[in-house]
Amino acid sequence: MMDATYIAQTTMEEMIHFSKNNSLPRETPYSFHLPDDDFNIDVDFDDKFVVQVDIEDTPGVTGLVNVIVYVRNEGRLEAQMETILNWNGDE
Repeated sequence: MMDATYIAQTTMEEMIHFSKNNSLPRETPYSFHLPDDDFNIDVDFDDKFVVQVDIEDTPGVTGLVNVIVYVRNEGRLEAQMETILNWNGDE
């Protein structure tokens, strides 16, 4: 059984990897919602957990983005991780 904290950590590690390669995943299970220049990624795990990743520009700082990972179980927030990454990609 997967733990919400493990899923949050794994997802954040993937976002760090994507930031280093200036890319975002284009394959399933990721779905994208792109309001303006920010990203919102929703991922389903095991029909139990829903992961939301918000990637937003840091105001006044070029290339840095706020990344927040939320892990929910039946709508209830079970884990959350946040960091700031250097992300200069156009994707």
